[in-house]
Amino acid sequence: MSFTLSLPLLGLDIDLFPAGIEMNNMQTEDAGDFFTEVNEIDSDIEIMKRKTQNIRSVHQRSLQDIDAQAIETTQEELRKLTEDASTSNRALSTKIRILKGKVRGDPAKQAQADRVEKNYKASLIEYQKVVLDFQERVRSQIKRQVKIVKPDATEEELEAACQDGQGQIFSQAVSTIDGRLVLPSRTDLHIRS
Repeated sequence: MSFTLSLPLLGLDIDLFPAGIEMNNMQTEDAGDFFTEVNEIDSDIEIMKRKTQNIRSVHQRSLQDIDAQAIETTQEELRKLTEDASTSNRALSTKIRILKGKVRGDPAKQAQADRVEKNYKASLIEYQKVVLDFQERVRSQIKRQVKIVKPDATEEELEAACQDGQGQIFSQAVSTIDGRLVLPSRTDLHIRS
């Protein structure tokens, strides 16, 4: 907005709202928008951290499920949670990239953008750690189950079972009667006396 006061007798035209002032107002508004975005991203990062904890809980529960229906339900819940977390991670990454593009050499904005990016990376590393820990625990569980069902299993057979994703070796070898677990006969399990 420009408002000029003209004083022709003195030969002066005075701009009461010079361009620099308008720009400063725009920069102030831009800074307000920038810091609002920072707060929104901080909030999204906290939500992502809660989602990671929820995934960790469902992972733990999935390792304890022995009923086929419970396993299926937990796996579906886990699939939905991980899809949601992946979508959130991609959205956060995009928001941070856009935010960093708005820094324009402003040290205060740069510091906030760097802080947000650092927090995001830390939450992403935690998420990846949860996923990798779960994968390792599943591999360990599969190997234990195979060893129970087939004590003389070779390392290659153990690895093959892990690669096939046969995470329920033991539960497949165990049947239920009236809600009680019943182990198959010792010969079915290949257990030597």
